[in-house]
Amino acid sequence: MRLKVLAVLVGLVGALATAVPVAAATVLPTVQVGGVDCAGNYAVTFSGSGTDRAYGITLDWSNGVGFEGATVQPGKTTVLGTFPDDLEPVAPGTTLTLSVAFTAPDGTRTAAGSYPLTRTCGYQALTPARILDTRAAGGAMGAGATRRLTVTGVGGVPAAGVGAVVVNLTGTQPTAGTYVTAYPAGSARPGTSNLNLAPGQTAPNLAVVRVGAGGALDLYNNGGSVHLVVDVVGWFPEGSDYTALTPARILDTRTTGAVPAGSSVDVQAVGRGGVPASGVGAVVVNLTGTEPTAGTYVTAYPTGSIPPLASNLNLAPGQTAPNLAVVKVGSGGRFSLFNNAGRTHVIADVVGWFPIGADFTGMTPTRLLDTRSSTGALAGGSTLDFQVTGRGGVPASGVGAVVVNLTGTEPTTGTYVTAYPTGATRPVASNLNLGRGEVRPNLAVVKVGAGGRITLFNNAGSVQLVADVVGWFPDRVQPRGYAWGANAAAQAGTGERCVTGPDCGSTSPTRSAVLAGATQVAAGSGSTYALASDGTVWAWGRNYNGQLGTGSTCAQPGCRVDTPTRVTGLTDVTQIAAGHSTAFALRADGTVWAWGYSGEGELGNGTLCPSTRDCRSALPVQVTGLSGIAQIVSGSTEDVSDAGRSTSFALTDEGEVWAWGDNGSVCKGCDATLGTGAQCVEWDPSACYAPVPVKIPDFTATTLSTRGAATLALREDGTVWAWGVEHPVTPRRYQGLGNIVDIALGPSNAYAISADGSLWAWGDNSSGALGNGTKCNVSSFIVQCFDTAPAKVRGLTDVTAVSTGGLFGWQTPGGGHTFATLSDGTVWAWGDNRQGRLGLGLTPADCITTYTLENACYVPTPTQVPGLARVTSTTAGLTTGYALTEHSFTTF
Repeated sequence: MRLKVLAVLVGLVGALATAVPVAAATVLPTVQVGGVDCAGNYAVTFSGSGTDRAYGITLDWSNGVGFEGATVQPGKTTVLGTFPDDLEPVAPGTTLTLSVAFTAPDGTRTAAGSYPLTRTCGYQALTPARILDTRAAGGAMGAGATRRLTVTGVGGVPAAGVGAVVVNLTGTQPTAGTYVTAYPAGSARPGTSNLNLAPGQTAPNLAVVRVGAGGALDLYNNGGSVHLVVDVVGWFPEGSDYTALTPARILDTRTTGAVPAGSSVDVQAVGRGGVPASGVGAVVVNLTGTEPTAGTYVTAYPTGSIPPLASNLNLAPGQTAPNLAVVKVGSGGRFSLFNNAGRTHVIADVVGWFPIGADFTGMTPTRLLDTRSSTGALAGGSTLDFQVTGRGGVPASGVGAVVVNLTGTEPTTGTYVTAYPTGATRPVASNLNLGRGEVRPNLAVVKVGAGGRITLFNNAGSVQLVADVVGWFPDRVQPRGYAWGANAAAQAGTGERCVTGPDCGSTSPTRSAVLAGATQVAAGSGSTYALASDGTVWAWGRNYNGQLGTGSTCAQPGCRVDTPTRVTGLTDVTQIAAGHSTAFALRADGTVWAWGYSGEGELGNGTLCPSTRDCRSALPVQVTGLSGIAQIVSGSTEDVSDAGRSTSFALTDEGEVWAWGDNGSVCKGCDATLGTGAQCVEWDPSACYAPVPVKIPDFTATTLSTRGAATLALREDGTVWAWGVEHPVTPRRYQGLGNIVDIALGPSNAYAISADGSLWAWGDNSSGALGNGTKCNVSSFIVQCFDTAPAKVRGLTDVTAVSTGGLFGWQTPGGGHTFATLSDGTVWAWGDNRQGRLGLGLTPADCITTYTLENACYVPTPTQVPGLARVTSTTAGLTTGYALTEHSFTTF
């Protein structure tokens, strides 16, 4: 049985269902059950007076999987588990009922309630299914009529948890010129349209519609009577990357002037119609062409790029026709519309948007199929399979669905065309409806089938088909990544850097496309590294010591690489670490690799040149003599030098600790950073460096955290040990701490998480870095204030992880900035907030030049970072912050 249940003191994961109290007579806890994410995680949380006693817990699922035997200990609050797939894989969108019962010490079993839970992911592509055909039920819609259509619980769409549906709307047999509008049930009808029909015309159009009251959408017909056909092709869950909007008009050239032949009009997409002003990667717009003076086509593309060989609208003279488009946002938050011939009016109604780094990847349109120049016209009753993965910018693997603009042309008779996954049964649905000789496009979101292909079926006559890909959805769960703080060295990983000053950047978490799919982030001095889920490592930022590992370097300190670049030659990497100007990778075979600066032996391969400090490797080299390694850590012993001394450590599977690099050479006689007992002194310079790893004698640990100048170690018995600056030359136990489960060391402060989820802090408090609500009144770089006794960080419980960064307190005012991740996936920050490094959106203009502690530059109390949820890890750089989240990307 693969059902995992673990009783731990953590908070609720996901939104809570309605609380169901256990019978009062049994004095059992109240039960609440949280929702299930794409990975299958859920939580059962207990509260009330019954939590002061121990009871057994039984969980039974409606698919026959169950678990019995977990004990809820006194004081415990949550049981975490995963959605069961023991009997068969449980697909996203599946709803199962979880029955919860308690077993008291005397064996009495008491039911606590039953809870329907739906496994929710990102966009869910379906084999198209017909959910409305007024020709068979309900009759034609009259002029001015509205019909409500339930879209949840039908056609493969789940009954709950649906945010928007993707439907193909077809209008047929209109008795007069009309338009049809689809919008969320119960909301005000917008002044927009999805279909534009001439008398007697049959025409389809794809629509992405936010689900309204009762899981329904409303369909409005303006004039005459018309039959409507609705085929559902997919859906987005509530809280997914896609944000559906009530349609809003953002362009109507009938009020500004028609678009001439061979010309483009730019459309401002962000900051309008409900689309936010920043963080937008693509918009979903319904385009309508009207009053063309000649046969023409219209192409939508990102502003600033070259118009592609593709089309979104194909218009005959005088024709009015719509088509949905998913358009990648270009420069200035705009997209452009190109008109090929004559003059035409264009209308754009925005219906939704995707953020940067979303599960949808928007592309400049690329042609994948044109039967006019390849296979020839598709005969009636025939199918055509064509490859969509590995072409036109679509990856060769990991693709769940593609978004393609299909165009039918030169049909010899009236027909319809259906797109569906190769290998699947052809559905009773259509994507194109064509009259003889018509040219008509329609957007389609098609689930990828066998071999990365999709199939096109033509019903009658023969027809030429054109397919332009405009984007794709992945087929697997991946995390999101966010960055904030200073970005003068391009350390945010957005592919660009700010140029307005040395401290410019973002004060709030900003989605980073390169961090999507990353499993770990490590930050050096202006250089950043991401470990991808495929075991490769990517780097960006400063590169003056070859610390990006790309094989190149440059002589001046100012050189940098703005675009994330793969570190050369590394595969099967399981962990990364970064010192000042040196980086490290732990591979699956237990070996350690290093690249960058090595003046004091930082590479660990014997390279050493303390006099010239010009030793470096721009490519990864293996650290000498290490095998069976379980953890690597590294830290800088100085932050202001371009060369950058670092000390690094490796922890073996057996708990042995190995150290190499700098041993306090910056302060001979006062520092000993390796922890081996050797001390750097003027008369014995050989002890100032360890160019190959040396073992710390008679010492084992389970976890390490280092700032380079000082190091903390957590041992199996829950005690904390320390060495380095302000500490002995060999590991010594730190008094006052016990039952610790994790540790983190900052520039001049330290943190420890205890088994009960509380967080303890000690050290420099000059920027409120200890999180106790106070901050020392620092007036110069020299004055410091310290609390040497660990004390609880104010107001935080259920802490699962902590990261801390910043500059040394004696080099700049402010002891550092810290992030704590709680069991509910939220992140809380405190300490130094200059350059917006806390991600709170608080950065007064005087934070860069003024060091008074009475402003938002310093936040002494933990404050929740807005916009972050379901966070799995954070990384605190010198002046930046990063977060990875457990995001529900698409699973098919």
